[in-house]
Amino acid sequence: MIGALTLGSALPHLIGGLGDLPWRGVMGTAAGCALLGAVVAVTLVREGPQFAPGTPPRPYPRYALAMFRQRGPRLVNLGYFGHMWELYTLWTWLPSFLIAGTAARTGRDDANVSLLAFLAIGLAGVAGCLAGGWAADRFGRPRAAVTALAVSGVCCLTSPLFFTAPPGAVVVLGVVWGAAVIADSGVFSTALSEVADRRYVGTALTAQTAIGFALTVVTIQLVPLLADAVGWRWAFWLLVPGPLVGALAMGAFGRQPARA
Repeated sequence: MIGALTLGSALPHLIGGLGDLPWRGVMGTAAGCALLGAVVAVTLVREGPQFAPGTPPRPYPRYALAMFRQRGPRLVNLGYFGHMWELYTLWTWLPSFLIAGTAARTGRDDANVSLLAFLAIGLAGVAGCLAGGWAADRFGRPRAAVTALAVSGVCCLTSPLFFTAPPGAVVVLGVVWGAAVIADSGVFSTALSEVADRRYVGTALTAQTAIGFALTVVTIQLVPLLADAVGWRWAFWLLVPGPLVGALAMGAFGRQPARA
């Protein structure tokens, strides 16, 4: 599911890279794809087996805050929030970083980086989702999450070195970073569903997602301000605290006793 979200998020870059559409045409085409997805959902998607007929569970909205009093959900959520501090800001501003780097290297400011952005965000992202899910089942949720956060954090730290690097090196950075930054996303959702009160898993996941996406608003707005002040070469350093805090939280989560 996260892989599909990743590919869909990157789809406008592919639409823009394959044709000479103005931005309104790109957005209109992407919106049409979203409408088609809605039609598929309405006509073909059915409730799964866990939605058995019977008395629905009693809602407990306060669990959205109460779960933070429990160590397991608190650490998993901190890991997710660190992940979200980085994720959507990278997706939003990676093309601007690539364009500015190309202009600094070649002296031209008309670079078309749409296909590279789709490769890094979309294709590498899907591969990262699949690898992250496999690694979480094979090696455990904490180890998979910490590894992904560490790799994406290193990419953040070293991004200035790639700002004016040759195109091949920039492609390598984009692919590695694009895979690592999303590889742990599904891991956090799964881990929270395993440690939260089973009666209120839906509430826990909703709160996790809502708070995480609210954080993205902060960094999406701050990165271009930092770029105006110090240049795009250093702008992604603002994201480093996210994977650092996330890795520390998931490392602590991995050291706690297994849940009975």
